[in-house]
Amino acid sequence: DRVIYEASLDSGAPALKEIRLGDSGAPRDLPTPADLRITPVEMLPDGRLLVVAFGDEGVSARALDLKEGTTTLLAENAVWPTASPDGRWLAYASPETGQMEVYVRSLSGAGPSVQISTAGGGSPLWSADGRELYYRTRLGRPANDAGPHLIMAVGVEVEDDRLEPGMPVELFEDIFGGTTPVRSWD
Repeated sequence: DRVIYEASLDSGAPALKEIRLGDSGAPRDLPTPADLRITPVEMLPDGRLLVVAFGDEGVSARALDLKEGTTTLLAENAVWPTASPDGRWLAYASPETGQMEVYVRSLSGAGPSVQISTAGGGSPLWSADGRELYYRTRLGRPANDAGPHLIMAVGVEVEDDRLEPGMPVELFEDIFGGTTPVRSWD
């Protein structure tokens, strides 16, 4: 029922805008923290906006309260964030181990992050039922390296508040690019 996007103000500074579908009026500015550059990713079930934020401390995955303009940190040093279909889990990529890997953590903040990829990975995508996670890898080469990538699938099982990943399985090779901090494939 609405589109949220990043735009540049007349000053050149980035801003978030919202336009309601079917509304012929001008886009509305959304409140955002002055110290962060925000790139929208997707709406969360609780009405907050999942964003990638760039600030003095680097890049992070955050939830933006669209009324207050405040953010809640979800994962530090994280790119390509995406919420599971049930809104319980956050998948993202981070170089915590020295190379980019895919992780999942609870959106509630409970418990540790769980590493999903085993030989490098990025650009995670949940299956529609939330029982699999797909990602791109170069099998040990940097995830943002140019050239072909493999698309991998990992089954995930949830028991109570714990997520258990299966073993990654190669699906196919892709040849499309994309090194932005938000996923460029679907």
